[in-house]
Amino acid sequence: MKTAKLDLMFVKDNEVRAVLEDYYSQAEKAFSAGSYLGALVACGSVVEGLLTWALLLQEEQALKSVGARKDKQGQVRPLREWNLSNLIDVSNELNLVGKAAKQAAWALKDFRNFIHPYNLLQQSARPNQALAMSAMAAVSEITRSLKGKIAQ
Repeated sequence: MKTAKLDLMFVKDNEVRAVLEDYYSQAEKAFSAGSYLGALVACGSVVEGLLTWALLLQEEQALKSVGARKDKQGQVRPLREWNLSNLIDVSNELNLVGKAAKQAAWALKDFRNFIHPYNLLQQSARPNQALAMSAMAAVSEITRSLKGKIAQ
């Protein structure tokens, strides 16, 4: 599968952008090699990084959001410690992603859960070419959505 180049130039932090580009490149290589689990995990990492970066641009609002991750005492945890569920919820709450991107992010989160062997045993699906292609399409949709919202 030939994928379109992922345009991450809107990510103004050069170090973050370099890591995200590297992870996406690894997803492409894993896909080409038939390592679909590797592609799923790498795509999930790209989305986690993108959403964290975008929320850090609005950190004060993110930390005050309904979906902010809290510890056992009810204190909001630092944004960099949030899990993908919190990142998706708050990105949606702050209107950083559209409806299609939100749905793609949740699907990608579910795919990434294949890294847990016991979760995999409970699923009817296994990491395969179709899921990996969906994960890469999810990264593209989330990137497109974020780019449009951040540029506003």
